[in-house]
Amino acid sequence: MSDLYDTMLIPADNRLSTGLTEQQLQKQIFETLVRLGGLAIRINAGAAPIQNFDKRGRKTGSKRLVSFAFWQVAGRVLRRSGVSDLLYIWRGRFYAFELKKPGKYKFGLPLAQAPTENQAAFLKAVLENGGEAYVVDDLAQVLTLFGLEYSAF
Repeated sequence: MSDLYDTMLIPADNRLSTGLTEQQLQKQIFETLVRLGGLAIRINAGAAPIQNFDKRGRKTGSKRLVSFAFWQVAGRVLRRSGVSDLLYIWRGRFYAFELKKPGKYKFGLPLAQAPTENQAAFLKAVLENGGEAYVVDDLAQVLTLFGLEYSAF
């Protein structure tokens, strides 16, 4: 997997997102992509326990877990998690951005901030299908990808 991560990382010399939470970083990058143009999609995947009911509409006392996102590549297993945080279509190109808390993602180390197995599988599927996939922890990385500087905004 480390070869895959090499293709997804963009070095950023001047950090623009220091001190932000991952949620704040997501908002910062999403708003920047919207201003750039194209179609920006924020993904809130996950699951929640939902109350079960019998045929008469009465609670049964049990719950079931309902997933909010699914993805699958032909010939592979259906996955219920791992879709990247931000998806973006710009000038005919598809981009997937997996966001990590600013300053906490360390390449090559098995940290909690490293992409999960399902996240890495999704990014790999994007790459295999002609899209671009990146793990980023700073707005500067995204701007670099599009050949922009922060002063342009």
